[in-house]
Amino acid sequence: MSKTRKLISVLVALMMVVSMFALTANAAGYEDDETAAIYTQEWALGEPVDNGDGTYTVDVYLTTNYATGPIQFVLTNSDTSVAAIDSVTLGDAIPETYNATVSVSKAKGKVMIIADTAGVATIEAEAIDGVIATVVYTYSGEGSAEIAIDDNAKSATNVAGTLIAARMSDDNLVTGNPITGQTVTVGDSVIIGGGAAPELAVIDGTIGVIDTSRQDMYCDESEAGMGDATFTGYIYGVEPEYAEGIDAVFEVVGDGYMSIVANEAGSEAGTGTVVEVYDNSDNLVATYVLVIFGDVNGDGMVDAVDSGDIELHDGWAYEMSSNGMRFEYAYQAFAADVNCDAMADAVDSGDIELHDGYAYEMGSDGMRMYQSDVIANIA
Repeated sequence: MSKTRKLISVLVALMMVVSMFALTANAAGYEDDETAAIYTQEWALGEPVDNGDGTYTVDVYLTTNYATGPIQFVLTNSDTSVAAIDSVTLGDAIPETYNATVSVSKAKGKVMIIADTAGVATIEAEAIDGVIATVVYTYSGEGSAEIAIDDNAKSATNVAGTLIAARMSDDNLVTGNPITGQTVTVGDSVIIGGGAAPELAVIDGTIGVIDTSRQDMYCDESEAGMGDATFTGYIYGVEPEYAEGIDAVFEVVGDGYMSIVANEAGSEAGTGTVVEVYDNSDNLVATYVLVIFGDVNGDGMVDAVDSGDIELHDGWAYEMSSNGMRFEYAYQAFAADVNCDAMADAVDSGDIELHDGYAYEMGSDGMRMYQSDVIANIA
């Protein structure tokens, strides 16, 4: 067949489909709501598949409980500069007897599946169940695009609707008329691109630890204070006394970012500082609380003030917290236990004083107490 004849054939087929829809509308070939309810069509998109060559593949699913005639759908796209339709092919759920072709408007995302009825008297319409089309998108390599089936079903009250899985009036594609008015459901949208979900990670070569076994931030969650929420976990391994910040030890991998929230002492690198992890849509994914061992008051320093607070805590001599507890938050007691014996007591207070006064070589390398010295002994 020459290119000219093939083009004419496709145009004729398109005109037939358009004429069939027009005939249906003019002949009032719609079901009423009660009748339509017994017929259903369910649409869905498969999860995008990265083909590894700069393209993504998305399957379009259709399920009907009736013999299906003309099919049409529109795929919406939140960002065509990120993902654009490259091609569309027929899915295995389209019966071979339909001898169907695919027509696609790439700019509009409109896809028509057209059965070839020329020269035959009978083509039995079949119920569709499965993949009706596979769409290939070219991907820019950056960002993400949300793809969805436009929920704009053709009906008696929406004659201009673009979502069609018509039922044939006599189950014959050649002689029957397409009837719209079925009950329609459309599945969830999918995302092309965007990479992996964001998560907090330790930067290689640092002593950082992400500890999700410790999630409670309070001594008593029933008490007042900042509420009774919990963190995703604790993080430690930052040395603020040596001008090291959180972003020197921790990073977000995947598609997202982190936000550092200063603690009540105003420090962005002290015990109680919060690290929030967000995805690129600004959804909060995880929340971590920083612990600096020996820093009880959250100023990022391990000094005599912290030592004094631990002594008061150990002696029950002073109600330090706003809720009447000795330490207001559980992470303070954890930070105070620098010798890792599960107690925040005078021994820890003394170790901190020695550290603060340079009076004793506590560290494994002959220096004062490092965060790594405590981390190495945590059970």
